[in-house]
Amino acid sequence: MASLHRVELVPEDEPAPAGRGAPAEGAHGPAAPARRRALPLRVVVPLLLLVLALVAVGTWRTTTAERGRLARPGSVVSLAVAPEPGWETDAAAPRLAVVGDGVILAVVTGAGVDGYDVASGARRWQALDPTAWCGPAAGETSAPAPRAAVVTCLTGPALAPVAHVVGPGGPTTDPVPLGDDLGRAVPAPDGTVLRWSRTGGVVHLALQDARTAQVRWQQDVQPDDAERTAMCRPQVAGQAAVTVEDDLLVVRGCRLSAVLTLGGTRLDARGDAITTAVTPRADGTFWRTTVRPPDRAESTQLLAPDGTVHAAVAGRLLVPLAGPGRDAASWLVTTPGGVRALASAPGRTADAPRELWRADLSVVQAVALADDRAVLATGGALVALDARTGEQVWSWPRSAPGTSADDAGAGAGPDLARGVTAAFTDGATLAVVVPDPDTPRRALLVGLSLDDGVVRWQAGYDADPRGFAAVAGRVVHVDPSTSRVTVLE
Repeated sequence: MASLHRVELVPEDEPAPAGRGAPAEGAHGPAAPARRRALPLRVVVPLLLLVLALVAVGTWRTTTAERGRLARPGSVVSLAVAPEPGWETDAAAPRLAVVGDGVILAVVTGAGVDGYDVASGARRWQALDPTAWCGPAAGETSAPAPRAAVVTCLTGPALAPVAHVVGPGGPTTDPVPLGDDLGRAVPAPDGTVLRWSRTGGVVHLALQDARTAQVRWQQDVQPDDAERTAMCRPQVAGQAAVTVEDDLLVVRGCRLSAVLTLGGTRLDARGDAITTAVTPRADGTFWRTTVRPPDRAESTQLLAPDGTVHAAVAGRLLVPLAGPGRDAASWLVTTPGGVRALASAPGRTADAPRELWRADLSVVQAVALADDRAVLATGGALVALDARTGEQVWSWPRSAPGTSADDAGAGAGPDLARGVTAAFTDGATLAVVVPDPDTPRRALLVGLSLDDGVVRWQAGYDADPRGFAAVAGRVVHVDPSTSRVTVLE
């Protein structure tokens, strides 16, 4: 804090005191008023600097908080009015990746990779060739990974790819051949490439550095005895699919499944239990949901970073389409005929999750989780609960407390039984995407007040309801059928 000075202010035209000790004209007389005028500056300048510093700190904190909010799944800048198309571009094979601090949108176009300024739509750079494939892609999962400083792009033959590390300004490295002895390639986070092949039922995995082609680790995934009927038809029994989801490496196939971290740690359950989902937490731990045949009983376990199980609860983890993501302080789990809210201290995997509340509500889907609202889909309506107590606050399309059916039920036509395909929030408004009941390929976007469920606006789009995602704080629609990428504002 700036020091305080006691200052005696004397008007310039005040006569000098007469008598003994009065300053004489000349040596001291003319200089005295100048010194008196300078004295207040010794106070004003430090205070001004302090105010400017406080303003700068406040602006930095606000900007940092907003960036943190926009990094959450489903978070967008504003939903005060219905989003309208801001800019769009053609992309023969549209695939998106956010590079840097949400400034550049890397669009795989089928002719190469273009870097666009998300806000303006201005194309900043073009790179690579028609074989390019980049990832991890934005909006591919319900809880997309945080924005990456770089993304990995691959060109060339599928079994002998060439790696390129791309940043906000375009490629940051020279092309790096990855070799032809490790199988197919999948772009992975942090400048890596996942390689895989399957022989004799075993999937062989390797993680390569995209900058050097160095192999960081290799391991085999052995088949298990849990039949996955969708992947076990005779014509595809020897095939598998390897993807990157929420910064995790996921292997699926006939009598085969595995979930690994980038470090190669297995997180899936062994034995009869089938792992259906693994969700990362901000502290490096994980939630894992499993199903155990033949009764299909679901269970969710809390895992340490090394995959050790420290706690388990009955039910399936509900991951909201819009919410805090990995930073969540509370988590939702289904129960027979109901839902539970659980809290677990970050990093304290030895402690069993603590139940905050329980609601007798048959939940199909978690739509949004905010500081004071948990919005859930029951199959026929959206129901908002107080996130702290579990008490019901409002529902839609049924009337919300304190509103008329006409006010709360505006736009009640969508068949919510078909599911909410995407959800977005700016902290005050929740926007949900649902299929148009008359035209399945047409989407309806409805803006609801998180506070009381009142419909604030409704808009229709000639777009596939499944193509919406929150990217860099904006609603983006990707439509492979029309080869268009549209950014809404």
